[in-house]
Amino acid sequence: MARGSHAGITNSSRHVLLSFDEAHTITLARTAGDTSWSNFFELHHALRDLHHFPIFSLFVSTAADAFLSMPKSRMTKPFTLVGFDALSRVVSLNGDWSLEDVSSDAHIAHLGRLM
Repeated sequence: MARGSHAGITNSSRHVLLSFDEAHTITLARTAGDTSWSNFFELHHALRDLHHFPIFSLFVSTAADAFLSMPKSRMTKPFTLVGFDALSRVVSLNGDWSLEDVSSDAHIAHLGRLM
């Protein structure tokens, strides 16, 4: 099999980004008998088995400490303290902005948390 390909998947193929918002909700520890696990660990193991495919995952959470106690394995260090509206345009109160301007798709697309 050619380097950089797997079962017909090549480096020039499209990539998949899986984004999990409020991902701290799947980190809650569960117990079954004497075994402790979480949905996050199960998902992490499944994604790790797909490492040869062009699949990337992004876990976003408003709970900054949700992933700090997780085993590091191949995870990237979490980005924390990412603010809201980091890309928003400053709305002037001197009358330069109209209701049409602030409700436009172009303006609204720059609001919110970076994903």
